[in-house]
Amino acid sequence: MIELPLSFFTHIVGDMGVHQFIFLERVEGYGDQIMKGYEFDSRDTMWLFSHTGINNVNIDIALRSRELGMKVIVFGSAAESKGKQSRHSCGKSLFELADIVVDSCAPLEDASVPLKNHIDKVGPLSTHAFVTAVWMTITTVAEILADRGVKLHIHPSHNVPGDTTAHDRLDEALKEYKRRVAGV
Repeated sequence: MIELPLSFFTHIVGDMGVHQFIFLERVEGYGDQIMKGYEFDSRDTMWLFSHTGINNVNIDIALRSRELGMKVIVFGSAAESKGKQSRHSCGKSLFELADIVVDSCAPLEDASVPLKNHIDKVGPLSTHAFVTAVWMTITTVAEILADRGVKLHIHPSHNVPGDTTAHDRLDEALKEYKRRVAGV
């Protein structure tokens, strides 16, 4: 699930700008509305990404996921955010609602390079930490499943010279994906 107004595919100003993004991530109840657009099962796992774990939308989604019996995995700067006050009326941070927390270890200000004669640092780290942690998780799970003999449906590269089966493997993976999305 990607809620475009809450992604960084936004404009800086104007429609879907930074001010709207900041407002929406803090609106309690918005996460409940997002959840209504999908079908979930207690066998599903909800992965949530939040640098600080204090904003309402992700907390709404975590609470609803738990109500549905889903496991909740949260990626974020858990140690750096410890003690930060939740904005949600439940009083809990996203990290407190998780079954599993993956600490990104990114600094709280989410920047890495201090600038001479300037108060703000530049060079955000949280997105890089999230991407790294997700791919480490996915590759580890893939290894475990493959070792158990589970058939994996992977999108292969189409740029390997001499690989004559990539197209067929992609078609097979997409067919399985469509079957699962359709709920068959």
